[in-house]
Amino acid sequence: MKRSKWHYASPRARELLGPDPEKHLAGENRLVKSNAVREVRQAGDFYFKLDRRRTHSFRREFSHALALQKRGIPVVEHLACGITPAGPCLVTRSLDGSVTVEEFLAYSLPDDDFLNGLTDFLKLLIYRKVIHKDLHCGNILYVESSRSFALVDVRDAYPGAWYHLFPGRAYPMRKLLAELAGLLPEETVCHYLARLDVKEPRIFLNKVLERKAALIAGEWTRRCEQILSGYPKFTRKEGDMLFARDVREEDLENAVMIPADAGVFATAFYLDLVRIPHRKVLAWNAREQFLWAEPLTNDEPDSSRVAELRSRALQYGINSSCGDWAADASGLVKLSIWKGK
Repeated sequence: MKRSKWHYASPRARELLGPDPEKHLAGENRLVKSNAVREVRQAGDFYFKLDRRRTHSFRREFSHALALQKRGIPVVEHLACGITPAGPCLVTRSLDGSVTVEEFLAYSLPDDDFLNGLTDFLKLLIYRKVIHKDLHCGNILYVESSRSFALVDVRDAYPGAWYHLFPGRAYPMRKLLAELAGLLPEETVCHYLARLDVKEPRIFLNKVLERKAALIAGEWTRRCEQILSGYPKFTRKEGDMLFARDVREEDLENAVMIPADAGVFATAFYLDLVRIPHRKVLAWNAREQFLWAEPLTNDEPDSSRVAELRSRALQYGINSSCGDWAADASGLVKLSIWKGK
């Protein structure tokens, strides 16, 4: 009897996908993410991760997801793992009405309910002795209607048995807190660190930020090349125009046009990476040397918040004056003027 080249999470998953899940890619689908390592496509409710290296890392992610679910950890539904003509493939299904925490924070200022829910989710990971070596805002889904969270990429999430290899229960929160630090007052971040039993949270936070700054500085040359070449994770190239990911031409109608060279445009993405709140950049015209950015209000921004963010920006090599900060429509303080990195 011929063995199936697909492994299913359950009989229900097999019923949903059929004996040849790759047939779903033959119909209408869209590219979600693409790089030298992998490609992610969405077909209906299903997401297909394709491994360009033809390794077996998806088998590990598939088995980790099933193990985490058994331990009571909310995880995006992993349906099947198998082989397609393009290489190894992992099939998942997202939660209804969910967005990544990264996407949510890009347009919303987190309130206490959100932060308490996120903290409880992280405490659950600690209580269940789960180690996630690549935990960041893009790897956690948030469902606003139910105020619930779930892991979405668990290839580097290890249950129980590996916990002793990572001393310090706050390990899984390092990357995540570094991303939230630019959006929230330092006092708020330290409060939630203390809830996670982190001793000396202010010292811990500063070390995390220093570590992240050094890491991004080492990668920036490569990242900058990706941004200006139309790499899908950051931008989309159309002739002389570079659009930020998921931005359309019609989105530029109410934007502000600002003279800017490639360095100024790319630095906006650097500010994204280091989580410094800033005026959102929508697109840049390489020939005309203009960028389109979101409008900001003329309201006077909170001076204490400006001082804190200026200090944070300086840690990442971004110099600014008090007049370089403004508020958006929701009152969030943002860097409105910057120079190329």
